[in-house]
Amino acid sequence: MWRGRKRNGKEVVLLNPSEKGAKYAKEMRSGVKTTNDGRIKRDKAGNAIGLNRTEKSYRAGYLDARKDSANAYKARSKKKKVSKTSAPPEKRSSAKTWTQADADRLGQDLIEAWEEASLRPPY
Repeated sequence: MWRGRKRNGKEVVLLNPSEKGAKYAKEMRSGVKTTNDGRIKRDKAGNAIGLNRTEKSYRAGYLDARKDSANAYKARSKKKKVSKTSAPPEKRSSAKTWTQADADRLGQDLIEAWEEASLRPPY
């Protein structure tokens, strides 16, 4: 939250996106408009000003967009993280060392599967 004064002396309060989201969530729960510094907005008669349908839908869309953005960020960062327990294959105790015989056996199994399915190899 940033507080300051305009050139004409009027005090203003600016919110960052997370504070704006918290303000909108509070307004959606209560159904009443609030100022950026948390006071309830009132009309000339002193009654609290409620949210109309357009304002409710705007606030709901803003909160939903922030949630989608957070989920996308989490999904991107989850893919980049590497497990602390994962080590290179040569340093793992259970690492299988492939030999030429293993590769030949796998190749032979694939050729037999292609023949059984009447498929020709792609080469």
